[in-house]
Amino acid sequence: MTRFCTQCGTPADDDARFCEDCGAAFKPVAQAAAVQAVTLSPASTGRNSKRLAIAGASVTAVLLAGGVAAYLLADEQATPELFSQAIDHYYATSPAAAAKLLCVGGLQLNGEPVVLNSFESGRRGLMDELVAAGLYQPPAVQGGGGFMSLETYRYSRTEAGTRAVQNGRLCVAQGLRIKTVQLGHGQSGTQQVALFRYEFKQPEAWLTGKLAARAARALSLDEDHAAVMVLRDGKWIMTTDDPDVASMRAAGRGAMAPQPSLLQRVKGWFRTGNPLIGKWRITTISWLHNGVISFAADQASVGRPNEPVTYEVKGDTVVVRYTQRNASDVFTIQDDDHISILAGNDSLLLERVKE
Repeated sequence: MTRFCTQCGTPADDDARFCEDCGAAFKPVAQAAAVQAVTLSPASTGRNSKRLAIAGASVTAVLLAGGVAAYLLADEQATPELFSQAIDHYYATSPAAAAKLLCVGGLQLNGEPVVLNSFESGRRGLMDELVAAGLYQPPAVQGGGGFMSLETYRYSRTEAGTRAVQNGRLCVAQGLRIKTVQLGHGQSGTQQVALFRYEFKQPEAWLTGKLAARAARALSLDEDHAAVMVLRDGKWIMTTDDPDVASMRAAGRGAMAPQPSLLQRVKGWFRTGNPLIGKWRITTISWLHNGVISFAADQASVGRPNEPVTYEVKGDTVVVRYTQRNASDVFTIQDDDHISILAGNDSLLLERVKE
């Protein structure tokens, strides 16, 4: 006998269904065993829950990491907002390019002082505007004593004028801000020509009235300007504002490099050494299709055989300096098997020769 009645405590056989003393019913042994088999202790349940939680967290972390990586490696979509930021960045970091949109040329302000004759009424009108703006002092007038002698007017810069006139150009603002951007001109997978308009940021206090109108006309403030945009390492950047290059891109000419794959882009991040080493064939000009150039460790064959060179690797560009002729070329690395170079108004694409 291995069991007892739960009502009166009387011993009973394992297969008994009722207590012989008080008549209370017993549960079948198989049912009790089954209940005991599926009943877990609180400690065991806690451990399993922790294991499940850790496993779930690990899977979630892997999925999140994959999602973040995919997001970070995805190419930027061409949008007016992204292009506006890229164009702003280009001009903020390229003072010479910004000066073309902020400084008025053709005013013949190189001399100091500016000396005019009495018959130069048009230029004198401009100088009088600059005097009124506080950039030049009123002219010192000198006249000849004889018949047909001409008076001369000498305009000297003020301190404000010395700051405003740079290399003979009148600079009217501290910076620029992009107002509008239009996409889709000369569109390809990796290159576009965007048209934009801009406004002055922090214009000079003296830029008012006729001078402001003159500057707006001279700098084409109310007209479209071109920006050549390139998708590089998944990011859209502005590479040039050269109108000739922009016209070429808009017309669809020049090399359109193949879109690098994700694997190629990741490999580029960890690229070491000089990626130019080897032989390359020009693919974008039919009559040069069989022309091959080559690069070795300290010499190159580019127009001249075995010419001494030095290299400077800057991210995805390589500067090749030809030491004997004091010249240089800049090659852009598109991927492991494609490079490009801007030659005049044409962008040449070269493909690696695999031997």
